[in-house]
Amino acid sequence: MEEFFLKRFKKKTKAELEQILAKQEKYEPAAISAATTVLQEELYQLETPTFADPRARTLTKSWNDFRRTFSVRDILPTLLLGAAFITIFFIYDRVGLFNLVPKGFWRLTITTVTLSSFLIANHHLYFLIHGRANSFVGKVILDYTFYIGLIVFFMIIILFVAITHGQSVSASLQMPPIFALVIFLSILVFILFELIVKVLNFMFKLKFL
Repeated sequence: MEEFFLKRFKKKTKAELEQILAKQEKYEPAAISAATTVLQEELYQLETPTFADPRARTLTKSWNDFRRTFSVRDILPTLLLGAAFITIFFIYDRVGLFNLVPKGFWRLTITTVTLSSFLIANHHLYFLIHGRANSFVGKVILDYTFYIGLIVFFMIIILFVAITHGQSVSASLQMPPIFALVIFLSILVFILFELIVKVLNFMFKLKFL
């Protein structure tokens, strides 16, 4: 496992590695050992001076932290969780459990809590895979990927039902024009969600967030 982190940490800068050691409670022992080795042997990447706006630099660093270690294995768990969410949703619907919850506030609350739980579970999977918490930008990207995955799986199921029941495929998949705008603007919801997660992490020091 330490060899895995050594390979990844050689792509980090000295400041990034020192930050890892400063927050050891967020990382696995193998990650801490690898960061220490890379620092001692000076195998890290040299930093390039920058004079950009501090806020832009923070977002750029957040994006680079995610991009540097990004791979298909980050997307796969996200899509699998999306498929699991849709499966649970349809099971609840078929069994009639949704009818036990009054429409309105409580149903919306349960749906929101369930969806949030899946997003947090996805953050934890990322932590288990990489040995560190995902960056803010990375979390928003994977949240949105999860959301798009839900829509795709939902449309596949609708398509399957339409074909098996001899219904019109085009009519089943027809969506109002505003639907595309809702999909696009929903990223703002995930940004707000991750800001709330950031506050919770600051308050409770959650290791995987």
